[in-house]
Amino acid sequence: MIHSFEIKDPAKSHIKYLDKVGSLSTPRTFTFKPGLNIIFGKNGAGKSTLLTMISDLLHCNQGGYSCVTQESIRSLGRVFDKNTIKDVLEAADIKHDGQCVRYINPRRKVGLVGDGAGFDDDFFTQGVSACMTKGSSGELTMNQINKLIFEVSETIVPEKEWKAGKIKEQEWNDKNKWQKSDYERQVLIENYISGNSEKGQLTVIFDEIDLSLDIPLQLAVWRFIRALSTDHQVIVASHSLFSLNIPEANYIELNPELKYMEQCQKAVTCLAGWAAEKNTMEPIYANVARVKEKLKKEKNE
Repeated sequence: MIHSFEIKDPAKSHIKYLDKVGSLSTPRTFTFKPGLNIIFGKNGAGKSTLLTMISDLLHCNQGGYSCVTQESIRSLGRVFDKNTIKDVLEAADIKHDGQCVRYINPRRKVGLVGDGAGFDDDFFTQGVSACMTKGSSGELTMNQINKLIFEVSETIVPEKEWKAGKIKEQEWNDKNKWQKSDYERQVLIENYISGNSEKGQLTVIFDEIDLSLDIPLQLAVWRFIRALSTDHQVIVASHSLFSLNIPEANYIELNPELKYMEQCQKAVTCLAGWAAEKNTMEPIYANVARVKEKLKKEKNE
């Protein structure tokens, strides 16, 4: 279970564009609760970026579950980056119980790299399976959902893995001093993912899982998410209409000052009178005029 995620120093983050994401560009703490947690925000608000940070630091982005590989380590700090692994891990703090975290991102095909141009050696079997599985984006997303439903129904709980190869502590000398830095990096990562709280619910992270799904499937997926959250911690980024007005959910608005959730709730109420709504371009023209005025004002400033 993930209790909280704190961005301490955005400048040291491994996400190089973090300073461009307004909701994440300054120190900030996000608190998660047992059950359903919904990260809500408009396009570009930083929902996926936030989940990418968490999943990278817990090493569940690459394979869909917590698994430390050379690639997952490199994604945090490559040799030509100005920030070291130590800097990156100090840039953000996660309070969690150390259990394996599942991560489902419909945009990502586990086992493939370069938009499907090659195989990921760490998850080669999954890559072959992804190549052989054909279907629309929505159908492929449902394959991931159905796999999770099967695992949950069969009480299959994934274990954390370490595929990166471990270096044993030893006496360092000039011939193997390069291994010392690798060992120190290994210890830092082990300590970071080992957990620092009492064991709670297993965590499943969804990054806009309803993307590319038709409306009836979105409804079905959100019913599954609500059922799953009765005994799992679920963290989901979304701005689907089915993610609104869920009484048991802990909502995390990335830009609460914009009142985006309130705007969405008002938009949904329009459906009731949609058929009778006057068909006119006047509101559109009025909005265009407001945008032009805003751009003109910004230009003069």
